[in-house]
Amino acid sequence: VITAAPGAATDDVGYTFNGATGPENNYIIEGLSTTNPALGLVGSSIPLEFVYETQLITSGYSAEYGHATGGVVNVVTKSGTNDFKGEAWFNVVPGQADPQRTGRLGEALARDRYVNNRGVDFGLTLGGPIIKDRVWFFLGIAPEWDQVRTHRVVRRRTADSLPAATMSGSYAGDVETDPTAVCPDYIKARDPRLCAAGSFKTTDIPGAGRDFYNHNWGMSYIGKIDVRIDDDNRFSFEYIGTPQLFDGFGASNSKTTAVGLDVPSTRF
Repeated sequence: VITAAPGAATDDVGYTFNGATGPENNYIIEGLSTTNPALGLVGSSIPLEFVYETQLITSGYSAEYGHATGGVVNVVTKSGTNDFKGEAWFNVVPGQADPQRTGRLGEALARDRYVNNRGVDFGLTLGGPIIKDRVWFFLGIAPEWDQVRTHRVVRRRTADSLPAATMSGSYAGDVETDPTAVCPDYIKARDPRLCAAGSFKTTDIPGAGRDFYNHNWGMSYIGKIDVRIDDDNRFSFEYIGTPQLFDGFGASNSKTTAVGLDVPSTRF
């Protein structure tokens, strides 16, 4: 939704508007700023199924909005009505195609990173009246889980099809016929003939690879009560939570917890 706005794009850390960087935006949910105060990025992300309206302001915004030199993202969540309504959804990622391998040409270690190796998310929402024409409620919950698989590969150089003058000792390099490969400077400096066809050819050592896993658990939930006092006044109480748990390869501890927005807000 955000990237559909005129002048919107993405950079290494988030969303950008009209040439500003990711940390220069302000993210608002129901009038409450949820921008991460340390990094200036999205502090709390909620499922699209909880959202009624998204307003993107990229220039010329009024004084009621601030704390931004890029864009302002204002989100209004769903509310209950005089009719009971709800929805349910379920999505699953059973696997991922083989990604492009990451590793320096001709070296022993490389990796295959499956960012969406497996995943599942589902959720429920329900809204309706507590007192018709006066008090309404909206509830939602959306758990999710995904797994990132990193496969470490151990490789060896293939047999010696190069002239002996281009090799040292027992070293054996075999030029790969890949016209798109770029030969590293440190190899080219040793002998330009080693770069004749682009790169060194390697083969995986059977049984030497190893898999590492990251697991991400998340939970988004919302509870909202709207009270109509009269035609000109309306009161809302809303509670949103987005706790997350990460563990696995690369985590500083076996289990760490990062809690997002979990603050009740009152609007008049």
